[in-house]
Amino acid sequence: MRRTLFALLVSGAFGSIVLAQKTEPVAPGTQKDTLKRDKALESKDEAKRFGEAAWARLAPAAERLFKEKGIDFVVETAPYPPKGDPNKIAAMRPAEREKFFKEFTDARAKELNLKGVHVFVSKKPETLYVHVSEAADLPKGFGPKLKAALIASFREQKFDEGLNKAIDMTLDAKGLGEKK
Repeated sequence: MRRTLFALLVSGAFGSIVLAQKTEPVAPGTQKDTLKRDKALESKDEAKRFGEAAWARLAPAAERLFKEKGIDFVVETAPYPPKGDPNKIAAMRPAEREKFFKEFTDARAKELNLKGVHVFVSKKPETLYVHVSEAADLPKGFGPKLKAALIASFREQKFDEGLNKAIDMTLDAKGLGEKK
């Protein structure tokens, strides 16, 4: 089994947006090969980036992905990075900030035993990091496409639109989207 992490640092109107890619082997038995939970992981909007209607779509979509396809879809926002001084993080060079958020999301994915998609948004400094595990068996290029959709919406401060696009894209990628 292998897992892939995506990250790229983009600075712009939204601030910094991180998306990188790393593929590494995951030996059977070192991480749980299958999800040993009976429900989807919980998403958290501590930075209050999303409206009620968009946020209400997230839990049912995550639960459906978990039950029908065995993958996670987690969105977490925070007013500040979970560790470290926000001002020091904001002042970091792009490569340093990328490393900081990559290390955080790697640790968070391991802590959650995440198999799927994890979107992390920090309000200050404004940063978006997308983690997509290869174990989720999403189509090639899914991570960059998801990142692009989020960036396009977030740069215009349309957070609900970005969340809805991310939900729809993930459901579609796993064959669970609405038939058109």
